[in-house]
Amino acid sequence: MRTKRIIVVTGFLILVAITATCSECYAQKDHIDAFRDVGMGRGLTVFHAADNSGDLPKLIKGSAVIDLYDDYAVMKDRYILLNGTDKVLKMSCGLPKSGYFQTSIIDSVKFLPLSYLAITLNGQMVSSSGGQVADSLTENERSRGIREWYISNLKLRPGKSVLEVSYLVNTHDAKMINGHNIEHSHGLGYMLSTLNSWNGQADYRILIISKLTGGEPMQGIYPLHGFKTSGNKYVYDLKLSRDAVPHNIVIRYGNVSMYSPKHKSHIQGVTDPGQMIGELNRIDPWNIKADNYHPVYLDNFRPFPSASFSIGGTILAFALLIGTVLFFIIRSGMGQIRQMNREKEDRDSIT
Repeated sequence: MRTKRIIVVTGFLILVAITATCSECYAQKDHIDAFRDVGMGRGLTVFHAADNSGDLPKLIKGSAVIDLYDDYAVMKDRYILLNGTDKVLKMSCGLPKSGYFQTSIIDSVKFLPLSYLAITLNGQMVSSSGGQVADSLTENERSRGIREWYISNLKLRPGKSVLEVSYLVNTHDAKMINGHNIEHSHGLGYMLSTLNSWNGQADYRILIISKLTGGEPMQGIYPLHGFKTSGNKYVYDLKLSRDAVPHNIVIRYGNVSMYSPKHKSHIQGVTDPGQMIGELNRIDPWNIKADNYHPVYLDNFRPFPSASFSIGGTILAFALLIGTVLFFIIRSGMGQIRQMNREKEDRDSIT
Protein backbone atom coordinates (compact mmCIF):
# COMPACT_ATOMS: atom_id res chain seq x y z
CA MET A 1 0.00 0.00 0.00
CA ARG A 2 2.84 2.38 0.87
CA THR A 3 4.52 1.71 -2.50
CA LYS A 4 1.28 2.45 -4.34
CA ARG A 5 0.92 5.77 -2.52
CA ILE A 6 4.46 6.70 -3.46
CA ILE A 7 3.82 5.86 -7.13
CA VAL A 8 0.54 7.82 -7.23
CA VAL A 9 1.92 10.96 -5.55
CA THR A 10 5.13 10.92 -7.59
CA GLY A 11 3.19 10.43 -10.85
CA PHE A 12 0.88 13.33 -10.00
CA LEU A 13 3.78 15.69 -9.32
CA ILE A 14 5.51 14.64 -12.53
CA LEU A 15 2.28 15.47 -14.40
CA VAL A 16 2.17 18.90 -12.75
CA ALA A 17 5.77 19.56 -13.70
CA ILE A 18 5.19 18.52 -17.32
CA THR A 19 2.07 20.72 -17.53
CA ALA A 20 3.93 23.72 -16.16
CA THR A 21 6.79 23.13 -18.58
CA CYS A 22 4.39 22.89 -21.53
CA SER A 23 2.69 26.09 -20.40
CA GLU A 24 6.05 27.83 -20.39
CA CYS A 25 6.84 26.58 -23.88
CA TYR A 26 3.43 27.74 -25.07
CA ALA A 27 3.93 31.17 -23.52
CA GLN A 28 7.29 31.45 -25.25
CA LYS A 29 5.97 30.64 -28.76
CA ASP A 30 6.63 33.17 -31.48
CA HIS A 31 3.02 33.97 -32.40
CA ILE A 32 0.17 35.45 -30.39
CA ASP A 33 -3.17 33.80 -31.17
CA ALA A 34 -5.40 36.83 -31.67
CA PHE A 35 -6.00 40.52 -31.08
CA ARG A 36 -9.77 41.05 -31.27
CA ASP A 37 -12.00 44.12 -31.70
CA VAL A 38 -9.21 46.52 -32.61
CA GLY A 39 -9.97 50.11 -33.65
CA MET A 40 -8.55 50.05 -37.17
CA GLY A 41 -7.90 52.76 -39.69
CA ARG A 42 -7.80 51.54 -43.27
CA GLY A 43 -6.43 52.63 -46.57
CA LEU A 44 -8.83 53.15 -49.45
CA THR A 45 -9.06 50.37 -52.04
CA VAL A 46 -9.86 51.10 -55.68
CA PHE A 47 -11.95 48.34 -57.27
CA HIS A 48 -12.47 49.07 -60.95
CA ALA A 49 -13.49 51.70 -63.45
CA ALA A 50 -17.26 51.98 -63.46
CA ASP A 51 -17.30 52.42 -67.24
CA ASN A 52 -15.11 49.30 -67.65
CA SER A 53 -12.51 51.35 -69.52
CA GLY A 54 -9.72 49.95 -67.39
CA ASP A 55 -8.31 53.41 -66.75
CA LEU A 56 -7.49 54.13 -63.12
CA PRO A 57 -5.95 57.20 -61.50
CA LYS A 58 -2.51 57.10 -59.93
CA LEU A 59 -1.96 57.62 -56.24
CA ILE A 60 0.83 60.21 -56.07
CA LYS A 61 1.05 60.79 -52.34
CA GLY A 62 -0.92 59.91 -49.23
CA SER A 63 -1.02 60.37 -45.49
CA ALA A 64 -3.00 59.54 -42.38
CA VAL A 65 -3.06 61.66 -39.23
CA ILE A 66 -4.41 60.07 -36.05
CA ASP A 67 -5.36 61.73 -32.78
CA LEU A 68 -5.15 58.94 -30.22
CA TYR A 69 -7.21 59.31 -27.04
CA ASP A 70 -7.59 56.92 -24.10
CA ASP A 71 -10.28 54.75 -25.68
CA TYR A 72 -10.87 56.00 -29.21
CA ALA A 73 -9.03 57.62 -32.08
CA VAL A 74 -9.89 60.32 -34.63
CA MET A 75 -8.42 59.73 -38.10
CA LYS A 76 -8.10 61.64 -41.34
CA ASP A 77 -6.62 60.17 -44.53
CA ARG A 78 -5.59 62.31 -47.48
CA TYR A 79 -4.91 61.02 -51.00
CA ILE A 80 -3.44 63.02 -53.89
CA LEU A 81 -4.72 61.38 -57.09
CA LEU A 82 -3.76 61.99 -60.70
CA ASN A 83 -6.08 61.39 -63.64
CA GLY A 84 -3.63 61.34 -66.52
CA THR A 85 -6.30 61.01 -69.20
CA ASP A 86 -8.30 63.73 -70.94
CA LYS A 87 -11.63 62.40 -69.71
CA VAL A 88 -13.57 62.04 -66.48
CA LEU A 89 -12.79 58.72 -64.80
CA LYS A 90 -15.60 56.87 -63.08
CA MET A 91 -14.51 54.42 -60.43
CA SER A 92 -15.61 52.51 -57.34
CA CYS A 93 -13.56 52.47 -54.16
CA GLY A 94 -14.10 51.27 -50.64
CA LEU A 95 -12.98 50.70 -47.09
CA PRO A 96 -13.30 47.32 -45.35
CA LYS A 97 -16.19 47.42 -42.90
CA SER A 98 -14.89 44.60 -40.74
CA GLY A 99 -12.67 41.56 -41.06
CA TYR A 100 -9.33 40.23 -39.97
CA PHE A 101 -5.74 39.87 -41.14
CA GLN A 102 -2.55 38.16 -40.03
CA THR A 103 0.85 39.56 -39.09
CA SER A 104 4.18 37.86 -38.49
CA ILE A 105 3.61 37.94 -34.71
CA ILE A 106 -0.22 37.81 -34.36
CA ASP A 107 -2.18 35.06 -36.09
CA SER A 108 -5.47 36.98 -36.29
CA VAL A 109 -6.18 40.70 -35.91
CA LYS A 110 -9.92 41.35 -36.01
CA PHE A 111 -11.12 44.93 -36.49
CA LEU A 112 -14.36 46.80 -35.84
CA PRO A 113 -16.59 49.00 -38.07
CA LEU A 114 -16.01 52.74 -38.33
CA SER A 115 -17.95 55.59 -36.75
CA TYR A 116 -18.82 59.01 -38.26
CA LEU A 117 -17.40 58.13 -41.69
CA ALA A 118 -17.15 61.10 -44.07
CA ILE A 119 -15.58 61.29 -47.55
CA THR A 120 -14.88 64.39 -49.63
CA LEU A 121 -13.48 64.78 -53.15
CA ASN A 122 -12.01 68.21 -53.85
CA GLY A 123 -14.00 69.56 -50.91
CA GLN A 124 -17.34 68.06 -52.00
CA MET A 125 -19.08 65.38 -49.93
CA VAL A 126 -19.23 61.89 -51.43
CA SER A 127 -21.88 59.41 -50.35
CA SER A 128 -20.90 56.01 -48.99
CA SER A 129 -23.00 52.89 -48.55
CA GLY A 130 -22.41 49.41 -47.18
CA GLY A 131 -22.34 46.44 -49.50
CA GLN A 132 -20.55 43.45 -50.91
CA VAL A 133 -18.10 43.62 -53.78
CA ALA A 134 -16.88 40.03 -53.75
CA ASP A 135 -16.44 39.88 -57.54
CA SER A 136 -13.88 42.66 -57.39
CA LEU A 137 -11.85 41.27 -54.50
CA THR A 138 -8.48 39.64 -54.87
CA GLU A 139 -7.87 36.22 -53.36
CA ASN A 140 -5.76 37.90 -50.67
CA GLU A 141 -8.67 40.11 -49.65
CA ARG A 142 -11.09 37.18 -49.58
CA SER A 143 -8.69 35.17 -47.42
CA ARG A 144 -8.71 37.94 -44.82
CA GLY A 145 -12.44 37.50 -44.31
CA ILE A 146 -13.34 40.91 -45.77
CA ARG A 147 -16.85 40.69 -47.17
CA GLU A 148 -18.59 43.93 -46.25
CA TRP A 149 -17.26 47.27 -47.48
CA TYR A 150 -18.07 50.96 -47.29
CA ILE A 151 -18.40 51.72 -51.02
CA SER A 152 -18.24 55.06 -52.82
CA ASN A 153 -18.50 55.93 -56.51
CA LEU A 154 -16.17 58.69 -57.68
CA LYS A 155 -15.81 60.86 -60.77
CA LEU A 156 -12.33 62.29 -61.25
CA ARG A 157 -11.68 65.18 -63.59
CA PRO A 158 -8.42 65.24 -65.59
CA GLY A 159 -5.48 66.39 -63.51
CA LYS A 160 -4.95 66.20 -59.75
CA SER A 161 -7.66 65.62 -57.16
CA VAL A 162 -7.64 65.53 -53.37
CA LEU A 163 -9.64 62.74 -51.73
CA GLU A 164 -10.10 62.93 -47.94
CA VAL A 165 -11.56 60.28 -45.64
CA SER A 166 -12.28 60.89 -41.94
CA TYR A 167 -13.76 58.72 -39.21
CA LEU A 168 -13.54 57.66 -35.56
CA VAL A 169 -12.65 54.20 -34.24
CA ASN A 170 -13.29 52.57 -30.87
CA THR A 171 -10.08 51.28 -29.26
CA HIS A 172 -11.52 50.51 -25.82
CA ASP A 173 -12.84 46.95 -26.20
CA ALA A 174 -9.85 45.10 -27.65
CA LYS A 175 -8.82 41.70 -26.28
CA MET A 176 -5.40 40.05 -26.51
CA ILE A 177 -5.74 36.26 -26.65
CA ASN A 178 -3.05 33.62 -26.32
CA GLY A 179 -4.18 30.10 -25.49
CA HIS A 180 -6.37 30.28 -22.38
CA ASN A 181 -5.03 33.73 -21.47
CA ILE A 182 -7.37 36.60 -22.37
CA GLU A 183 -6.52 40.17 -21.40
CA HIS A 184 -8.60 43.27 -22.07
CA SER A 185 -6.49 45.93 -23.67
CA HIS A 186 -6.64 48.94 -25.99
CA GLY A 187 -6.06 48.28 -29.66
CA LEU A 188 -5.27 50.67 -32.52
CA GLY A 189 -4.19 49.85 -36.04
CA TYR A 190 -4.01 50.95 -39.63
CA MET A 191 -4.60 48.66 -42.59
CA LEU A 192 -2.05 49.52 -45.25
CA SER A 193 -2.44 46.35 -47.33
CA THR A 194 -5.64 47.69 -48.92
CA LEU A 195 -3.65 50.49 -50.56
CA ASN A 196 -1.66 48.38 -53.00
CA SER A 197 -4.56 48.33 -55.50
CA TRP A 198 -3.69 51.80 -56.81
CA ASN A 199 -1.59 52.43 -59.91
CA GLY A 200 1.89 53.86 -59.59
CA GLN A 201 4.21 54.30 -56.63
CA ALA A 202 3.46 56.69 -53.81
CA ASP A 203 5.01 57.94 -50.59
CA TYR A 204 2.73 57.40 -47.60
CA ARG A 205 3.13 58.71 -44.07
CA ILE A 206 1.32 57.76 -40.86
CA LEU A 207 1.37 60.36 -38.07
CA ILE A 208 0.02 59.40 -34.64
CA ILE A 209 -0.42 62.15 -32.06
CA SER A 210 -0.74 60.61 -28.61
CA LYS A 211 -3.16 62.35 -26.27
CA LEU A 212 -3.13 59.49 -23.80
CA THR A 213 -3.11 59.79 -20.03
CA GLY A 214 -1.43 57.55 -17.50
CA GLY A 215 2.31 57.91 -17.99
CA GLU A 216 3.84 55.59 -20.61
CA PRO A 217 0.89 53.57 -21.89
CA MET A 218 2.38 52.42 -25.23
CA GLN A 219 3.15 48.69 -24.97
CA GLY A 220 3.53 47.21 -28.44
CA ILE A 221 3.95 48.70 -31.92
CA TYR A 222 3.96 46.58 -35.07
CA PRO A 223 5.86 46.58 -37.39
CA LEU A 224 8.53 46.30 -34.74
CA HIS A 225 10.90 48.36 -36.86
CA GLY A 226 10.19 51.54 -38.81
CA PHE A 227 8.38 53.79 -36.35
CA LYS A 228 10.10 56.93 -35.09
CA THR A 229 9.03 59.10 -32.19
CA SER A 230 9.61 62.47 -30.60
CA GLY A 231 7.58 63.68 -27.65
CA ASN A 232 3.98 62.59 -28.18
CA LYS A 233 4.31 62.02 -31.96
CA TYR A 234 4.94 58.78 -33.81
CA VAL A 235 5.81 58.69 -37.53
CA TYR A 236 5.87 55.78 -39.97
CA ASP A 237 6.95 56.26 -43.61
CA LEU A 238 6.69 53.78 -46.48
CA LYS A 239 6.64 53.49 -50.26
CA LEU A 240 3.46 52.03 -51.76
CA SER A 241 3.25 50.01 -54.97
CA ARG A 242 1.16 47.25 -56.49
CA ASP A 243 4.14 44.88 -56.37
CA ALA A 244 4.50 44.78 -52.58
CA VAL A 245 1.93 44.36 -49.82
CA PRO A 246 2.96 46.55 -46.86
CA HIS A 247 2.77 45.51 -43.23
CA ASN A 248 -0.42 46.50 -41.48
CA ILE A 249 0.06 48.55 -38.33
CA VAL A 250 -1.04 47.14 -34.97
CA ILE A 251 -0.63 48.99 -31.67
CA ARG A 252 -1.38 47.81 -28.16
CA TYR A 253 -1.55 50.52 -25.53
CA GLY A 254 -3.02 51.41 -22.16
CA ASN A 255 -2.30 50.62 -18.54
CA VAL A 256 -4.59 48.32 -16.60
CA SER A 257 -6.05 51.36 -14.82
CA MET A 258 -7.15 52.80 -18.17
CA TYR A 259 -9.51 49.89 -18.84
CA SER A 260 -12.83 49.54 -17.09
CA PRO A 261 -15.43 47.03 -18.35
CA LYS A 262 -18.10 48.92 -16.39
CA HIS A 263 -18.27 51.77 -18.86
CA LYS A 264 -18.43 51.87 -22.63
CA SER A 265 -16.04 53.72 -24.86
CA HIS A 266 -16.14 57.52 -24.72
CA ILE A 267 -16.65 57.47 -28.46
CA GLN A 268 -20.36 57.19 -27.73
CA GLY A 269 -20.22 60.48 -25.89
CA VAL A 270 -18.65 62.43 -28.78
CA THR A 271 -21.10 65.22 -29.56
CA ASP A 272 -19.20 67.06 -32.30
CA PRO A 273 -16.99 64.72 -34.35
CA GLY A 274 -16.80 67.38 -37.05
CA GLN A 275 -14.91 69.70 -34.72
CA MET A 276 -12.45 66.97 -33.75
CA ILE A 277 -11.85 66.09 -37.38
CA GLY A 278 -11.57 69.79 -38.22
CA GLU A 279 -8.60 70.02 -35.85
CA LEU A 280 -6.82 67.46 -38.04
CA ASN A 281 -7.41 69.59 -41.14
CA ARG A 282 -4.75 72.00 -39.90
CA ILE A 283 -2.13 69.25 -39.65
CA ASP A 284 -0.10 68.13 -42.65
CA PRO A 285 2.02 65.11 -41.68
CA TRP A 286 4.48 65.89 -44.47
CA ASN A 287 5.37 69.22 -42.86
CA ILE A 288 6.90 67.39 -39.89
CA LYS A 289 10.68 67.10 -40.03
CA ALA A 290 11.25 63.56 -38.78
CA ASP A 291 15.02 63.51 -39.29
CA ASN A 292 15.62 64.10 -35.59
CA TYR A 293 13.03 61.54 -34.46
CA HIS A 294 14.50 58.44 -32.84
CA PRO A 295 13.47 54.81 -33.55
CA VAL A 296 11.06 53.17 -31.14
CA TYR A 297 10.87 49.45 -30.38
CA LEU A 298 7.97 48.13 -28.28
CA ASP A 299 7.05 44.43 -28.48
CA ASN A 300 4.72 43.75 -25.54
CA PHE A 301 1.82 41.97 -27.24
CA ARG A 302 1.72 39.04 -24.81
CA PRO A 303 -1.25 38.81 -22.45
CA PHE A 304 -0.85 38.15 -18.72
CA PRO A 305 0.46 35.79 -17.38
CA SER A 306 3.86 36.33 -18.93
CA ALA A 307 6.56 33.73 -19.40
CA SER A 308 8.13 34.65 -16.04
CA PHE A 309 5.08 33.30 -14.23
CA SER A 310 5.30 30.06 -16.21
CA ILE A 311 8.97 29.76 -15.31
CA GLY A 312 8.07 30.28 -11.65
CA GLY A 313 5.41 27.60 -11.92
CA THR A 314 7.88 25.18 -13.46
CA ILE A 315 10.46 25.80 -10.72
CA LEU A 316 7.81 25.34 -8.02
CA ALA A 317 6.56 22.10 -9.58
CA PHE A 318 10.04 20.60 -9.80
CA ALA A 319 10.83 21.75 -6.26
CA LEU A 320 7.70 19.96 -5.02
CA LEU A 321 8.63 16.88 -7.01
CA ILE A 322 12.20 16.73 -5.68
CA GLY A 323 11.05 17.50 -2.13
CA THR A 324 8.44 14.75 -2.22
CA VAL A 325 10.88 12.19 -3.64
CA LEU A 326 13.46 13.08 -0.97
CA PHE A 327 10.79 12.82 1.72
CA PHE A 328 9.83 9.31 0.67
CA ILE A 329 13.49 8.26 0.29
CA ILE A 330 14.31 9.51 3.79
CA ARG A 331 11.13 7.96 5.17
CA SER A 332 11.94 4.64 3.50
CA GLY A 333 15.52 4.79 4.79
CA MET A 334 14.35 5.50 8.33
CA GLY A 335 11.96 2.55 8.09
CA GLN A 336 14.77 0.27 7.01
CA ILE A 337 16.95 1.49 9.87
CA ARG A 338 14.16 0.79 12.38
CA GLN A 339 13.65 -2.65 10.84
CA MET A 340 17.38 -3.41 11.16
CA ASN A 341 17.37 -2.26 14.80
CA ARG A 342 14.41 -4.52 15.60
CA GLU A 343 16.11 -7.48 13.96
CA LYS A 344 19.28 -6.78 15.93
CA GLU A 345 17.29 -6.58 19.16
CA ASP A 346 15.60 -9.88 18.31
CA ARG A 347 18.99 -11.55 17.73
CA ASP A 348 20.38 -10.13 20.95
CA SER A 349 17.39 -11.36 22.94
CA ILE A 350 17.85 -14.91 21.55
CA THR A 351 21.48 -15.02 22.47
